[in-house]
Amino acid sequence: MKVVLLVLVAVLALGGLVGALVVRDPGYVLVTYGDLAVETSLWFALLVLLVVYLAVRILLRLVLGIGRGSSLLRRWRRERRDRAAREQTMRGLKSLAEARWAEARKRLEGAAAHAEAPLINFLYAAAAAHHLGDGAGRDELFSAARAAGDDTELAVALVHAELLHGDRQWHACLAALSAAGRQAPSNARVLRLKADCFRGLGDWQALIELLPDLEKQRALPEQDLAAARREAWLQRLAETRTDPLSLWEAVPKDLRREPALVMAAARSLAVVGRGADAEPLLRQALEHEWSAEVLDLYGTVARSAPDAWLKKHPNDPHLLLALGRIGLANERWAQAREYLEASLKLRADPAVQGELGRLCLALGESERGGELAVQALRELPPLPLPSRGA
Repeated sequence: MKVVLLVLVAVLALGGLVGALVVRDPGYVLVTYGDLAVETSLWFALLVLLVVYLAVRILLRLVLGIGRGSSLLRRWRRERRDRAAREQTMRGLKSLAEARWAEARKRLEGAAAHAEAPLINFLYAAAAAHHLGDGAGRDELFSAARAAGDDTELAVALVHAELLHGDRQWHACLAALSAAGRQAPSNARVLRLKADCFRGLGDWQALIELLPDLEKQRALPEQDLAAARREAWLQRLAETRTDPLSLWEAVPKDLRREPALVMAAARSLAVVGRGADAEPLLRQALEHEWSAEVLDLYGTVARSAPDAWLKKHPNDPHLLLALGRIGLANERWAQAREYLEASLKLRADPAVQGELGRLCLALGESERGGELAVQALRELPPLPLPSRGA
């Protein structure tokens, strides 16, 4: 309040001073322009200048205010549009999570033009189009995603590959991953997807060649990497028909002691007529770890067995079966029968019953052979058979 009074007093004092000056000497101003001449007092001229100045200031403020208002309006419209795009994007992502593909695609694609990150909108709209079965629309949206900014190829390729991977389209997935591989050859996700594709295609050699990169980039947990490594070599050994022994020598040393891999290599060798090469592999595996499965296979491919085995495992029915089969392979009928009879006493195994039964039949012992054959057949499912005379 005091400040207002002081200002009022100062204004009155200044007005009085100016009034005194006006009365004392009004001054004289002459303005001419061509034939036009304007005469007035100094103080009136000053007043006119002040009014003009104030009018110009007011006009400038009005003009600037209108421009600022227009800018604020544009800003408000832009913020409103961006907010609507964000809301549409969030709703689209929610629809995508709820598997409402058509709605998700519509919202995400519609909001992409004004979205903060249009790449995300186009990628997930492409995913929705894929689930709708619209391959052409999906590819168009992927193209829009690539054009949405720089360095988008890896993201587009990965999302595309993930979709194809989910549909088990292994060849198409690998094609999509080729682009990602060019951008980021050591990307862990790219490597994992490639591994799944090779597994799905049964391309075990390709998976074997990929294993070093999987290990180097730690693309898989150690347990999963070990399982993939074991599976790849196992399947590769099982399918080879060219040179199983050379392939076996390429198997990592720590895997050569695994019974399943040894058996796979031995079976492949036997198939190509190289059972003699399979025998030492199986024998070495048995010396490392005694295994019934390996013994059963050994009996079908081997022609001899170390005497120490029988001394160390005199009551092993699997060893006795293997020795019986080796006797059959060497045409030592009495020895074979002795081993098979001994195995049968320890364990009623259909395989032993079958081997001994057909040996007895071949030796002319029809009753004994038929009895053993019937015992072996007991393992078959109880399906109906025709009655005699039918």
